[in-house]
Amino acid sequence: MKRFVCFLLSLMIAISFAGCGGFETVEEHNKKLESSYGSSEASSSQESSSSFNQEKEGSQIEDNPTSGSGQEAGGESSKSGNEKQPSSAKPGGNQPAANQPSEDQPNSAQQPSGQTPAAPPAETTPSQAPETPQTIQVTISVQCKVLVGNNNLAEPYRPYVPSNGYIQGTTQVTIPKNGTVFDALQALNLNPAPTYDGSVKRKDVYITSIHHIPQRACGGQSGWKYKVNQDIPNLSCSAYQLHGGETIEWYYTEHIFD
Repeated sequence: MKRFVCFLLSLMIAISFAGCGGFETVEEHNKKLESSYGSSEASSSQESSSSFNQEKEGSQIEDNPTSGSGQEAGGESSKSGNEKQPSSAKPGGNQPAANQPSEDQPNSAQQPSGQTPAAPPAETTPSQAPETPQTIQVTISVQCKVLVGNNNLAEPYRPYVPSNGYIQGTTQVTIPKNGTVFDALQALNLNPAPTYDGSVKRKDVYITSIHHIPQRACGGQSGWKYKVNQDIPNLSCSAYQLHGGETIEWYYTEHIFD
């Protein structure tokens, strides 16, 4: 009897569940949850997309006042607003021109990056070679000490003999570069000027008289000779070339060939 009652109760419970739509398995319940979760994600994605589009449109309206004014004036389309805006303009503020350098970045055409401007070349003066002097200086004297008190001296020439024997004391004269002993004698400007035989061009000058005292005035072999640095050259005075600094002495001798 108890079993029958339990069977009836079970049957009644089953009939009541069937009237409510029957039993729901675990798989069906999970599918319902997935479908409801997917629909909620889709709706939230649509809501975020719509919100993003609204924010983007709002920023475009703020960056492009022309488009905003067009919408307020007569509901012009965004296309007409974009036609008024230059194609080179970009949202987000004013951009510097392509050929205009910004204040923070130097102009690459004026100053290359990483290079300093080349300094102007320094002015240089050509090296000047030391000028070669065109003249030289020598020391010269003229003496006839051998004639002082000499009884062999002819009477007409005695008044021209100085008491100390020097017709010209030691004197420094300036002559042209590569000048000769004859040039040095001429530079003394004696009065009267010395006389000579021969030719300067042929370089065979021979002095015949100085200060009115001629050759052979004190014997047949007497006459005028010269020394250079105490040496007696065997050259005409017009052939002996000087270099500067020499000491020349003209002197009268009783034996000119000695």
